[in-house]
Amino acid sequence: MMGRRWIAMLLLLASLAPWAAQASVSASLDRSTIAMDESVTLRLVIRDEDDNAGAPDFSPLARDFEILSRSQSSSFNLINGTASRSLTWQLTLMPRAAGVFTIPPLRVGATTSKALQLTVRDTPTEPDHGNADIFLEVEVDQTTPRVQAQVLYTVRLFHAVNFNSGASLTEPRSEGAEMVVQKLGDDASYEKIVNGRRYAVVERRYALFPQASGELEISPLLFEARIARRRDFFPDPLGYSGQLRRVHSQAIHLSVQPIPPDFHAPHWLPARSLELSESWPTEPPHFTVGEPLTRKVRLRARGLAAAQLPELEQKIPAQLRQYPDQAESNETAGADGLESERTEKVALIATRPGHYRLPELRLKWWNTRSDQAEEAVLPARDIEVAPAAGAPTRPPAVVQPAPLSAASEPSPPRTGRDWWPPLAGLLGLGWLLTLLVWWWRSRGRPENSEPRREPRGGGLRQLRTACRNGDAPACRTALLAWARHQWPGDPPQNLGALAARLGAAGEPVRGLEACLYNPAADAGFDSAGLLRAIADYRPQTPATGPASELDPLYRIR
Repeated sequence: MMGRRWIAMLLLLASLAPWAAQASVSASLDRSTIAMDESVTLRLVIRDEDDNAGAPDFSPLARDFEILSRSQSSSFNLINGTASRSLTWQLTLMPRAAGVFTIPPLRVGATTSKALQLTVRDTPTEPDHGNADIFLEVEVDQTTPRVQAQVLYTVRLFHAVNFNSGASLTEPRSEGAEMVVQKLGDDASYEKIVNGRRYAVVERRYALFPQASGELEISPLLFEARIARRRDFFPDPLGYSGQLRRVHSQAIHLSVQPIPPDFHAPHWLPARSLELSESWPTEPPHFTVGEPLTRKVRLRARGLAAAQLPELEQKIPAQLRQYPDQAESNETAGADGLESERTEKVALIATRPGHYRLPELRLKWWNTRSDQAEEAVLPARDIEVAPAAGAPTRPPAVVQPAPLSAASEPSPPRTGRDWWPPLAGLLGLGWLLTLLVWWWRSRGRPENSEPRREPRGGGLRQLRTACRNGDAPACRTALLAWARHQWPGDPPQNLGALAARLGAAGEPVRGLEACLYNPAADAGFDSAGLLRAIADYRPQTPATGPASELDPLYRIR
């Protein structure tokens, strides 16, 4: 028993040993730009640090910031025998002046964090709220947006008193015209001094998309809460006690501009920025006949929702079969509002080797910053398709010489060695005797005799069963087994290579490949045609027999 305990302790110590080598310190700010008299939160996360490292050194911050408060929390995790812990410091900083400041690297033991940059704006002229305990401020980034363009709407709640739970704040809504409203990320909390009084501020942002041109009014927001009384020793969990307070924001008017009359495009895309890009499994992509290669085309935009991004019209050469996958869309909240992305994936399979060009892709959009039309372009790409491994090469065509006319054909000189006509007649007589023997033997064969059995391992029996059941994966396995039997020295490794090997008979194989690679498609595969094409296929082999000097000119390809 004691031995097991010592082993367990040694294993735990071994898992804790890498802490010192894996220690890391990361720093982050809740905002990168603030106004003068606003506070900012600095988070310092220390992961897997030695206990002897001590507390971080925050003295470099004292020159440019006042530290209003600091707190710390720790966590410990043990996952699959691997232990990890972290210590988080959170500081509330108030800048001493306006300007661009650098949060210097903070040292913890032998490790330091990265430097951060913070921009502090001059304090703007504040509206006169008197000495109100609670008030609301709202603002928009533009008052004359284009229709369906993003409008950033920011609301700030200032409060110098505490309120009970159950406080509520209405969302932006329009009067008359339709407007799509989408909240951006989580609320930001900080402190700000207004008219010499310190307030706690809760900031919330929205992305607004007006759906029609004309005048639009955003109704005032309403905040409702009950002020907590200082003499209440126990807070009211239901929020029914205290004085009820209601405050309203100002209404905001927008003049929504229509689509410019000279803008002509299939889609109206008003955005702050928009770009197209593509990616491949390898760069440059390597194409081989019969082998799929996936192309990813991404459309990224700032100031547009993911639902506004259109489907891309990719033009693919006819020699490349395409199997599109389900498009992926996502959106996040960034500094300029919504940032959305649409990714389209399509598998391309070349049917023949050669040089091809994927044409360029163009998408016209409207730049809301410059208020003018622009065009995103994905350049054209030239690709080379290599033949499939082991694919037979096409033999050079034999050009038959044109027959000479009787008038122009020179008569060969007659010699005593013209012995080849009798030899040709003798060979013809031999072929005639062979045909007579074959006919004589076929007379004695029963008409309803059983056909020749297929060799074992040929895969036809499995193919018949799979086609009868409509089992596409089983058909693929049986086809490749049949191909290994047909070409034991150099079998094709995939269905695309097999289809290229079969030539015109390979079309049902390509249909099976499409069904396997794109299972979401409703169309299945032609099982009857596939079985018929394989059963009727006869490999072309050169005839055996006596060699002849004339054989290359009359060989049937």
